[in-house]
Amino acid sequence: MYLSVRKAVTPRTAPRRVTKQTILKRIKNASEKRPVSARDLKILTTGRNGHDTADTRKLVRELVEDGHPIASNTHGYFYIRSGKQCQKYLNRLIKQQMKLSERISNTYHAYFKS
Repeated sequence: MYLSVRKAVTPRTAPRRVTKQTILKRIKNASEKRPVSARDLKILTTGRNGHDTADTRKLVRELVEDGHPIASNTHGYFYIRSGKQCQKYLNRLIKQQMKLSERISNTYHAYFKS
């Protein structure tokens, strides 16, 4: 005789509302050495896992536009807490901008000059 085990059916929890304040609070608790990833912010604010973090990244950009000194590195976001940290981040952005400008130029010349 086989017993059938039924899983308890629970109502789906309502999706969490993504708020800038929730994201800001988490980023303020992060550091450059231990940043919070966009994926972790998505899980925190929506309860869902996945690779599509565009909404979360948009909210972070809005927070920066609102005047919050938020930086990022290859591992996630963190709150800038010193002038030295800010200068380091700005230098990295300028370097990225120069590389991007070079790539635009190279692509343009590769396509239109060939």
